Amino acid sequence: MNNSHTRPRVGSRRIAGFTLIEFMAAMGIFMVVGGAAFLLFRQDVPLFNQQQNLAGLNIAVQNAVTQIQQDVVNAGTGFYTGTSLPSWPVGVTIVNTTSSSGSPCQGSNYTYNATCFDTLAIITTDPNTPAEHLGASGGCVATTATSVVLYTPTLTAGQVTTLATDYKSGDELMLVKSDGSQATTVKLSAAGSVSGGAVKLSINSTNSDGSNSSTNDPLGITTVSAANVSRDDGFSIYGTSFCNSDWILRLQPITYSVDTTNIAGGSTSNPKLIRTQGGTSSVVEEQVIGFRVGACLWNGITTDTTNPKYNYNASTFGASPGSDFTLIRSVRVSLIARTPLGATGLYNYQNGFDGGPYEILGAAIVVNPRNLSMADN
Repeated sequence: MNNSHTRPRVGSRRIAGFTLIEFMAAMGIFMVVGGAAFLLFRQDVPLFNQQQNLAGLNIAVQNAVTQIQQDVVNAGTGFYTGTSLPSWPVGVTIVNTTSSSGSPCQGSNYTYNATCFDTLAIITTDPNTPAEHLGASGGCVATTATSVVLYTPTLTAGQVTTLATDYKSGDELMLVKSDGSQATTVKLSAAGSVSGGAVKLSINSTNSDGSNSSTNDPLGITTVSAANVSRDDGFSIYGTSFCNSDWILRLQPITYSVDTTNIAGGSTSNPKLIRTQGGTSSVVEEQVIGFRVGACLWNGITTDTTNPKYNYNASTFGASPGSDFTLIRSVRVSLIARTPLGATGLYNYQNGFDGGPYEILGAAIVVNPRNLSMADN
């Protein structure tokens, strides 16, 4: 029996698929949906960037003020071993610029220059250079001369040579009486050397009252005349004669200032807060648009000790011409920074500080340096 007519015919039926019209319609729908999704993504990118920039700014500002706080709280340490000095030595010095005390002083295209910012110098001593005594055996030194000699009778010849290498040309040194009654600063005009078995330091002479010019005292510690800087008993805190029992200290200050030079791609649009110590500088915060330093003083800027007022003009500290930094008992530092220029994305925004098209964030700290808060009178 022939059953061949019952076998299925392989390949005799045509397999159906998309027609060109169906394919084109599907592509059109895909493009519409994909375009809508891409548009939504594009709209979210600026918001994401804004959030990331603001979060980064928040962390950077908090880190910056924490670093400043750690440095300022230790201002004035290491000057003298044993005796508490109620009004000496200076813990910080401040340079207030005229523009920094008012409204934002940005130029065109939201740029800022050096006159917009203050400078803070935190005075500490070099822990690696020991405090030494002054004068040859039985003698004294005068800071009105061009050199001083260290009193080192217990050191070997090799130790004297090693000690001399610690003192570099341009160093600023502080000389302090053993009882803490008087002090002054000198600037080295040459590196330390060995003479007659002792360390000899060539210095730029002080004035006859123990004060200095700003050139010889770049930290501004002793630039006020002695007549305008005095202890509670009325005697000058400056001195010019120091002997075997007195001390000489090598200063290693920490300076905070804002660099507005062309250090970032040839543009001044990124002011940087710089921390400098021992000739080494590091960037603490970028995109700084506000850095102000004020001081609360011993001599009665206000008698309200629960709500002290801060002076932002260092030239008025004490009697004219001012800048008597021994009067400082508390420091207030304010920092304002912004997100990078051009990083705000596609949104219309103006901040309330300087009207710039970027986010801003500020922080302020009040610090009582350790050696400046022994009393409140």
